[in-house]
Amino acid sequence: MWYFSLGAISVMGFLIAIGITRNRVFGIRTWTAIWTAASLTFLAFIVYAFLDRGTLATELALGGAVGYVGSVSVHTLHHYVELNKNPHAKAAGPTAELRKLRRRVPILAALLVFHAWLWVRMALAGDVAFFVLLTVPVAVFSIRLVAYGRRYRAITASPTPT
Repeated sequence: MWYFSLGAISVMGFLIAIGITRNRVFGIRTWTAIWTAASLTFLAFIVYAFLDRGTLATELALGGAVGYVGSVSVHTLHHYVELNKNPHAKAAGPTAELRKLRRRVPILAALLVFHAWLWVRMALAGDVAFFVLLTVPVAVFSIRLVAYGRRYRAITASPTPT
């Protein structure tokens, strides 16, 4: 339990220190580089914990995952609140929307494949709790991909994009 808490507090503290929502210390490029390096380092640690199968590394990785997801959730909520303050902050037009769709679809598809793989693995392992938990992202990613496909088709099929 202590190692889990240490992992969660460490990751959350680091992300808060670099300014997960409002960065006032670093330039955007430096902040992005730090964020990317931290994410890749954490990814490497999770892979190490998986391969090592040691209790200490696994507890630290799970705690870190909780800290990471909690911090990113607050960050995402911040953006949601900011966008709701300015309802006109949406894409400027169909070209911008197509560009966003072309960027998001491969990422979303990769996330779907990864989560579906975990979902099947948990089902085969008989881990019902994680299987049920992973049903949510698999369903959300699938529904989102269908919605993106429909929107892409609607934009590209119309003679004058809306």
